[in-house]
Amino acid sequence: MIPLFVALLTAALIGSLAYALTGLARHEADADLSVADSRPTQPVTRGSVVAVALAGFVVAGVVLGLLAREIERQSPLVRWDDTVEGWASAEAGPVSTDALRLITHLGDTVTIVVIGSVGCAWLLWKRQRRLALFLVSVVVGQWLLSNLIKGLVARDRPALDPLAPFSGFSFPSGHSTAAAATYLALALIVGTLHARRHQRWLIALGVGIGAAVGASRMLLGVHWFSDVVGGLLLGWTWCLTCAAVFGLIGQRHTSPRSAILDR
Repeated sequence: MIPLFVALLTAALIGSLAYALTGLARHEADADLSVADSRPTQPVTRGSVVAVALAGFVVAGVVLGLLAREIERQSPLVRWDDTVEGWASAEAGPVSTDALRLITHLGDTVTIVVIGSVGCAWLLWKRQRRLALFLVSVVVGQWLLSNLIKGLVARDRPALDPLAPFSGFSFPSGHSTAAAATYLALALIVGTLHARRHQRWLIALGVGIGAAVGASRMLLGVHWFSDVVGGLLLGWTWCLTCAAVFGLIGQRHTSPRSAILDR
């Protein structure tokens, strides 16, 4: 049961961190808005938000590149990977393994495609074309980026006995990337349309699900620790970049459906 507890604890801690950071961002946005009320023009434009988001995406790309370099050089990071995988394999039990397999299915390609398709159809039915295009961009983009990086790095899977099926190269974790990007995107969409008061909880839940899926891949022995870190970083950064491009974050409009983190 220890690996399952570790996965759930990881999800709770990272979700809590996301909740705290969202509150901090909201507080700063309120402060900026109160200052802006006394000025003739808005100090923050959509273009500047997009520029910051793209810069963040570039930084994430650099971090992923450094991780890939460390993997190729067999650095101490790789030895840490071996330590984590060895511990997970030694502590694996039937109940914990079955539960982790259920969690990992949340990041399966089939699951993500179904969720993305249903979500897109629902948004189109609600005449929310911008949000539908946002969701499609997140789901398709994360898949393309993840597989592109996998092909470039071409890292082998862990040599220990895996406890779940897998295919392809190891870095970054495709399940982690897909779960991180998709569930955060869904949290942003639902919060924008229906639950602004509970937006911080939704974001924390979306981030927590991604973290749980990532932890499950590592603890099931189908990915290295650094694979999961890279996948989560890629998924969350890609989602937030798309959110900035489509005007879901950083906007200062009065319409309750046009901004996130503005209250």
